[in-house]
Amino acid sequence: MKLQQLTIHNIASIEDAFIDFEAQPLSDSDVFLITGKTGAGKSTILDAICLALYANTPRLENTSMQGVSTDNDKEITTKDPRQIMRRDTGEAYVSLTFIGNNNIHYQATWSVARARKQITGNLQGKQWELKNLNTGNTLTKDNEIKNEIFTAIGLDFNQFCRTTMLAQGEFTRFLNSKDDEKAAILEKITGVDTYSKIGAKIYKITQEKEQDWKNAKTQIDNITTLTDEEIQTKEETIKSLTIEAQKLEDTKKSNTTKIDWINKENELTQKEIEANEAYNKTKAIVEKDEFKHRENTVAEWNATIEARQWLSEKSEAEKTRNTQEQQLSTLKRQYLDVLKGLNFSNQELNNLQSDIVTTQKIIDAEKNKSAIYENAQTIIADLNSIASCNKSISENQITLKEKNDYLSTTLQPALEKVKTETEKAKNEYEEQEKILNEQEVILATLNLSNLYEQKNNTDKLIKNIDNAIEKIQFLAEQKKNQESTRSALNKRLSEIKEKQEESNKLDTPIGKAKIKMDTHKEAYDKQKDSIDKFASTIRHKLHLGDTCPVCCQKIEAKIPLDEEISKLVSALKEELKEAEENYNALNQQKNKLEAEIKADTEAYNRDKKTFDNDQSVHNAETAVLNACKICNINTFDDTTLATLNSLKEETLKTQAEFEAKISEAEIQNEKVKALRESTNKLNKTKEDLIKRQNEAQSAVDKCNSEINTLNTLVKEKKEQINEAENRISQSITTNDWSIDWQVSPYEFAQSLKTSADTYNDNIKRLNDLQSKFETAKIENNTISTTINRIKETMPAWATLTTDTIEFKTNLFNFVTNISNSLTETTTQLNSAIATINDRTKKLNLFFTNKPHLNIDRLYELNQLSSDKIATETKSLHADHTNVATTLSLLNDAQNAHKVHQESKPTITEEDKLDNLTKDNKEINELLDKNNQKIGAINQELKTDRDNKENIGKLIKEAESKYTIYEKWAQLNNFIGDATGNKFRKIAQSYVLSNLIHSANIYMKTLTDRYTLKVKPGTFLISIEDAYQGFASRVANTISGGESFLVSLSLALALSDIAENLSVDTLFIDEGFGTLSGDALQNAINTLRNLHTKAGRHVGIISHVEELKEKIPVQIQVNQENNSSSSKIKIVPENN
Repeated sequence: MKLQQLTIHNIASIEDAFIDFEAQPLSDSDVFLITGKTGAGKSTILDAICLALYANTPRLENTSMQGVSTDNDKEITTKDPRQIMRRDTGEAYVSLTFIGNNNIHYQATWSVARARKQITGNLQGKQWELKNLNTGNTLTKDNEIKNEIFTAIGLDFNQFCRTTMLAQGEFTRFLNSKDDEKAAILEKITGVDTYSKIGAKIYKITQEKEQDWKNAKTQIDNITTLTDEEIQTKEETIKSLTIEAQKLEDTKKSNTTKIDWINKENELTQKEIEANEAYNKTKAIVEKDEFKHRENTVAEWNATIEARQWLSEKSEAEKTRNTQEQQLSTLKRQYLDVLKGLNFSNQELNNLQSDIVTTQKIIDAEKNKSAIYENAQTIIADLNSIASCNKSISENQITLKEKNDYLSTTLQPALEKVKTETEKAKNEYEEQEKILNEQEVILATLNLSNLYEQKNNTDKLIKNIDNAIEKIQFLAEQKKNQESTRSALNKRLSEIKEKQEESNKLDTPIGKAKIKMDTHKEAYDKQKDSIDKFASTIRHKLHLGDTCPVCCQKIEAKIPLDEEISKLVSALKEELKEAEENYNALNQQKNKLEAEIKADTEAYNRDKKTFDNDQSVHNAETAVLNACKICNINTFDDTTLATLNSLKEETLKTQAEFEAKISEAEIQNEKVKALRESTNKLNKTKEDLIKRQNEAQSAVDKCNSEINTLNTLVKEKKEQINEAENRISQSITTNDWSIDWQVSPYEFAQSLKTSADTYNDNIKRLNDLQSKFETAKIENNTISTTINRIKETMPAWATLTTDTIEFKTNLFNFVTNISNSLTETTTQLNSAIATINDRTKKLNLFFTNKPHLNIDRLYELNQLSSDKIATETKSLHADHTNVATTLSLLNDAQNAHKVHQESKPTITEEDKLDNLTKDNKEINELLDKNNQKIGAINQELKTDRDNKENIGKLIKEAESKYTIYEKWAQLNNFIGDATGNKFRKIAQSYVLSNLIHSANIYMKTLTDRYTLKVKPGTFLISIEDAYQGFASRVANTISGGESFLVSLSLALALSDIAENLSVDTLFIDEGFGTLSGDALQNAINTLRNLHTKAGRHVGIISHVEELKEKIPVQIQVNQENNSSSSKIKIVPENN
């Protein structure tokens, strides 16, 4: 996993921060420092990373504090990460972008807010999401995020904290703890609890196997068998019970036959009675008078269908005749209204003709002025134009006088003044510019930029020389460490060979002990089963000449007593126990040696592989050559360091010379700057005056232009007046108006407009009157024609007249509708009268042929609907069908009863149905009891056969289970117990041994004084002091500085051997305050070497001042004044 960018907002004491691990200087640093005052928020950076990845923080996870706090009256537990949000803020979040081990880019975000993001709002639930930046998919469910994080990183929260964020305190507690506590702490640090589970599992399986063996023994002890006499008695009992059961079955069968016949007889008798009742009921229905009356009605209804149709048609025709006669009366009244309306229309026609004559007279009186009225709009426009032009000429002449006065008294004097000032400013600027040019030539000769460049080159060379010297010193340290590691590996390989030889020597005595133990076990196994309860029971039942149920051999010798067998087995058991203890002791000694050899070999191979793959010396040599090449030294040998020091002295002298020249050039540069500023000011004054001169000249030119424009406008307006007067003179030729328009053009225009409007209105009115007259005349003629058609249809209305005059809306449509309605009404009336006469004739003939019917009966039958008649017909037919059906069922029932009587069995007077049923019930109960007895006896016999067949198998099965149990018991004796502590201590002791080996490699880079030791199979850690004759002492007696060196070595060793380790940055907290001088520098070099060997960056969290001097790349957490807010600054800043 590779960290990329971290964003923090309102987390603990940090208000806002952004850390880019891929940008300079963090990306190129092997070791960087996270520094700040206590409480400033250094550890908050680690909390933020954990919040984004796991929604949890180390400080909350490791707290032992219990209880709850309150926030706005809501309880929050002490381990709730939300309480890490800064006080008096509305929201907080962290965002981390990183590349997973699966090469997928992710962005993990954790946030919390108060309601509406107000500081007084209630604390809301946390929001946690993980975005796949390759696909854009975002996960929001906790379980999905945890699974994807584990896929991307390969670590859960606890593993991440243990392998990526190393705290010295964890290992300090480890050194001072008891053996059980050491095993538990080591298990927590490495994350390996498998050994505890294996130990507990072995114990559990051993208990299960022991119970299996005991259950098998109990099963054998509980088995019993029958004698031959008992078997014969039970078989005879079964035979007797079988004979008795057959007799009961025969009696039951006879009774069942009688019961079935009696039940059938009762059933058939009841069916015959029910069938007879059904037939009589249906027959009585069809014989009633009411049924016959219904049949007669249906017949008459069907016979009078046509006659009833004629009667209905005659009634409808009579209704139509009455309706049409009423309609004729209505139309007659409407015809009189038409005559009244025609009188009104004729009167209106006369009035229109009178109005036309009057209007024509008025128009003829104004006929001599018609041409003027036609051109009135043009004449009025010219008159208005003359008035407007006269007004404009007067206004423009006033403006002309004002413009001429302003030009001569103001604008021209101002222009002359600014011209004088501009000329003076130009002269001053040119003189100053000449001086500036002379000084700039002097500055250019000094070439300040070239001096700066040469000075920078000397600075870089000095820095590169210092870097090369540091690389040479680092190379010497790496070579020394490499030789030290090679010696340690050779020594460990010799120790492994010695242990292997010791282990091989144990093979012969272990083989002999195994043979002896197997011999005693075989003798013991042969005899041990003879003393258990089951074997004793069998032995007591057996006699000379019997067959053994186990081995199936005939017994030919006297069976020994239980006491004799017990003494023999006890002696064999003691001998077996002694042999097992001897074998186990030798085997345990060999297993312990083999475990040590395996652990030592794995540690040696791993460290040897690391040593063989270690490129630190090669990388250091390459770094030295590259650093020397930058200093123009292409080879590296013993004289290179002296050459570099000599080169540095020469470069420092050159640097001093450049600094003196730069100082002189900078003074000249300041002088030029001052002259340049003064020249710029004069130039600005000159440019401002030129601008003012241009503006003054523009104002004069603008004023002259405006005067010319006004003179042109006056001239144009006078020309427009002359043209308009000529057009008016040609249009107005009448003597009475030829003078009026010249005297007062505006008033004449108003009068002309009024007269023209009146003349045009009269022309329009005349046209409208003539149009209305023609339309009314045509409509009156059409109405008169329609009235004549009405008279032809109704000759009796020809004499109808009226003098009344009355207006009628839409008279034409009204009279047309009357004419159309009259034609329709007379047609329907004549048709109805013809239908009445025809249907009356047909009905009279029908009644003559059917004298038993009359018109009243037809009306009655007409009240019956066709649906009702159809339903009645269906009902009558169903009643007749029911009679036939019930008669057929009665015959069937009588025949079936007769047939059943012929099959009657022999039945006595005592053979009643109840008695027979009761007898069969008692027989069934006897048969059930009989069968139960037979079944129980058969099961006893089967069980006896099975027991005799399986007893030998059960004994062998019990022996097999005991053998399995015995093997598990031996394994459990070595490493098993209920809690798993026994195997955990053994296994973790070897894990500790590997950890100590790796830790010593780092210890040698930190100091050549101390070496850690641990006795294989134990947790006793000691420290060997080379400065005191390699004396050893217990690790919990070491000082604070020594404790940190030990803890740091163990922590770095853990980072090497931890499984799933996959994070590119290691964070180390605490402990550096106990180191100083060479010890501190060695620790830093060791951490830097981690980057060279494994490409890992190391972040140290500390406020030690000496670290700030030795580690230039720093993440500084600075607390602002006395507030609770901190800011983050990364130095050196990336420019």
